[in-house]
Amino acid sequence: MISIVLAPRIPFGKIPDNEHIHADSIQWLLFSIGHRCEDFSAAIQLFDRCFAYVGETRRPSGNRLQNPEEFNLQGRWMHIAVREAAAIIYRFNEDMESIGKNLGHCPTLRALLDMKSKREATRAFSKQFPNWEGIRHSGQHWAKLYGTPEGLASHVIPGDRTILVNSLLDRRYETTFEGKKIGMELTQDTLAKLRHVRDLYWLAFIPAQE
Repeated sequence: MISIVLAPRIPFGKIPDNEHIHADSIQWLLFSIGHRCEDFSAAIQLFDRCFAYVGETRRPSGNRLQNPEEFNLQGRWMHIAVREAAAIIYRFNEDMESIGKNLGHCPTLRALLDMKSKREATRAFSKQFPNWEGIRHSGQHWAKLYGTPEGLASHVIPGDRTILVNSLLDRRYETTFEGKKIGMELTQDTLAKLRHVRDLYWLAFIPAQE
């Protein structure tokens, strides 16, 4: 795994001055996708702490919790952590898209890149996070999507009256979006997949440094 501190550097000395302004944006976006991975890791750590607390504190039905306020707070933080994790994946894709737009203004830099690795990165992202947009939207725009009977009906799975809205079962976050059930696991495995995409994307820029 490539360390975040080794994000590739743009070789400004190899590209013309008129490309520098967009290349500068590419540089900080390359660091940004690395920070997205670390943010996702932090979301997992927050979730893990709350998950452990809730698991240890939960009591059989009929027994009172010693600190119900803290129990409820930890449960809410779990949902905050998973919603933020979904938003991080959304922002990761935005970073990649913005790099692509900037590269359109940097033909010299683009010619130095391993475009095969860049395409592999975007394909890997689409494969590993096929529902990233819907998962993020359901968490960030709950009322807009599900806040009216008409809106809710537009997301129901055909032939199935059951609908999930930002449901959290153990480590799986699920929602019904545009007629299908989608979800995301908040686990180290998901983090590894995101870091794999990051590494492929960074590798595309390594040849430019040589």
